[in-house]
Amino acid sequence: PATWADASDPPLLVAHGSLDTTVPMHQSERLVDALSRAGAPVTWVRALGYGHDLDGPHELSVALFFQQQF
Repeated sequence: PATWADASDPPLLVAHGSLDTTVPMHQSERLVDALSRAGAPVTWVRALGYGHDLDGPHELSVALFFQQQF
C-alpha cells in the first residue's frame, strides 16, 4: 500500500501494538511515512504492551478517529 500513497487517499488510522508478532512495527512505520510524505491524512497510534488484536487502547483509538474524521 505504501507504493500507492497519494494525497487524495481518505483518512487512514494506522494502529499497531508494540507486542505484535504478526506484523512487524517497521511495516506500519513505512506506511505512515509514505502517507505523510504524500500529504495523505494519516493518524498513527502505537499501543505499548499490546499485540495484533484491536482490544484495549485500539478500541478507544478507533472510536476517536471515527468521531474526528466522520
